[in-house]
Amino acid sequence: MNQFSKFITSNLQFVYFDMGDRQHGEETFVVINTTGEPLTATENLKPVLIGNIIDKDKQKQRSDEWEEREEWFWKHRDKEHEYTSDGLSNDFYTWYWQIQLLQERMWKGGKPSEIDPKDLFLKRQDNIGDEAEEYDSTNRWNGDLAHVHKRFGALTMLFQAIQENSALREVMDVLKHFEKKDSEDIFVWLRENNNIDILLPLISFCEKFGNSPAFSVGIVRFVRRLVKNHLDKIHKRTRRNNTETHLDWRYVIQIIEQNDDIENLMTFDSLQEGAFTKQIPNVKPSCWYDFDEQMKDKYASNRLDIASFESCKCLRYDLSVLWGEGCFTTKEIEKRYANILKLYGCLSQQENVAPELANLYRLYRFVREWGDRVGHVPYRTWDAKGLTYNFHNYETAYVQEFKDEEFLQLLSEDDLTGAIACAIANKIEKDDINLDENTTPQKYLKIWLVLKTLLANEHGQKLDYWNGKAIGCYINMENNKINNESAFSLSNSCTGYLSRYGVDLVWSNYYSNALLLDTPLYVGFDTNVSYSDFENKRVPESILNFVEGKLRTLFEEFLIKYKV
Repeated sequence: MNQFSKFITSNLQFVYFDMGDRQHGEETFVVINTTGEPLTATENLKPVLIGNIIDKDKQKQRSDEWEEREEWFWKHRDKEHEYTSDGLSNDFYTWYWQIQLLQERMWKGGKPSEIDPKDLFLKRQDNIGDEAEEYDSTNRWNGDLAHVHKRFGALTMLFQAIQENSALREVMDVLKHFEKKDSEDIFVWLRENNNIDILLPLISFCEKFGNSPAFSVGIVRFVRRLVKNHLDKIHKRTRRNNTETHLDWRYVIQIIEQNDDIENLMTFDSLQEGAFTKQIPNVKPSCWYDFDEQMKDKYASNRLDIASFESCKCLRYDLSVLWGEGCFTTKEIEKRYANILKLYGCLSQQENVAPELANLYRLYRFVREWGDRVGHVPYRTWDAKGLTYNFHNYETAYVQEFKDEEFLQLLSEDDLTGAIACAIANKIEKDDINLDENTTPQKYLKIWLVLKTLLANEHGQKLDYWNGKAIGCYINMENNKINNESAFSLSNSCTGYLSRYGVDLVWSNYYSNALLLDTPLYVGFDTNVSYSDFENKRVPESILNFVEGKLRTLFEEFLIKYKV
């Protein structure tokens, strides 16, 4: 340590060179630095652009602004993964040109490449001519760095709004949750490339409306629309007549540029003739202010809390499933929303939904083929067929449930449980319980799940939600028997979870739980059969006959009560 201190105080020297003016200083810095750590693209760019400014006062002002940007980039970099400001600096200048050119990438030699801010600022382009895919020109930039700093001001305004506007931050947090992103920093998350359709329009919005008295409220309304538009792209959603869907961000920015009022921006007719001065090759504009948005405005004016509806995980900012043809009263919409929350809650064991409703709705989804379907399960034995009974994801629900007239009608029911029970009863026949060795896996698993559901409802408890494997049965019904000496029947059979080698028997420690899908039906009654007898397919025939009668009675009573 003493030697190091001596070196610092005695041997370290600073040399000052007076280059006469800033331009010579910047150029000399670039030359000298070539012998050390390579400069970044923006560091090489700065002396050239600043040096081209003739007016000394403007030159100093633009240089100071550049340093201001670099300092901001340093402070707001991704501190977990970035050790310099270079990444965010390059991102910003890339975003600047993406907005300027209304394109996501450049073309060089007929091939796509990433936006190169340095080339664009210096107007060195190899992509002008017949090979240009989009708008490869710099005619939207007049060479004044003041405009770059203005857009930087829009970026900092957006960052500040995210920090201070809790409603804006809440929308962003909801979207992050939908996309299951781990990053806690919203700004870092927005920097990810697949989010430019949110980030770039937001920067443009701040640039255009940052001084508007309606900015704080308007940006929340605007970002809600952007989030919906973004999710349209992610989930490939379509609405009325499959025509209203995702609008490319390059059209959204043009809408911002064409409107001086936030209300006009939000209600802009993107399908009108001449709506856009620049058409995006191979990308048709879709409807910005579609029927769904019109209905939101209509019901919001009647004091319906549209914002809270949008953030619901089962709706994800697309409320079209609630509207029908737009003729419902506000109270009817509130009921439809409450019903869809109940139905969505049926799909999670943690939700506080009545067991009978939860069991019946899962069965109804199976009967309507809204979830997984009976068939061969990949990487499992070819001797069996099955399904993941509790399978559910948003994309499947949007395409299957939300587009189904029966589901849309269900949302208006006062008695969901009764309506679903009736719908199930009308999808099955009295003869479905009569099985033999020629029964198909589809028919067998259908009646099995019906009886499992009815038994669970008799006990007032929810059927098991475990989804680790597919529940199924052997294609040869004889292999599903639990008494090899008796004829195959519903009571003389059992399902199991599928493996590569066959249909697995339930483990002994779970054997007596009637709520599991792979336990024999007799455990739902007052019977006493050892696991050894079950495992060795020696379940007494007297037990099977007793249970068969009980099952038939339970099944017939259900049909009598609910089948129309």
